[in-house]
Amino acid sequence: MFKLQLKGSIISGTLDSSNESFHLQSVKHLETSSTIGKERLEMLYQYLMKQNESQVISLEDQLLLHLEKQELSDLKADLSQILKQLNSSF
Repeated sequence: MFKLQLKGSIISGTLDSSNESFHLQSVKHLETSSTIGKERLEMLYQYLMKQNESQVISLEDQLLLHLEKQELSDLKADLSQILKQLNSSF
């Protein structure tokens, strides 16, 4: 069991190996709090890999954030790193 702090270009939070999850703490430097399971992270990553244009995401179903193409690419890289860490710990 381990907890690892991860600070990516777009998102940051804590990996938790005990329940195979990522506790999201910030998106584009805006604070939030949400726990995302490994399966959901994989689904999100697969969805985003099919996207090439800018995207709009929602924080806590209230605040809409626009991600430019480069930010979307950075988010994909962040998610890839999170998934690699989760997959290597088991």
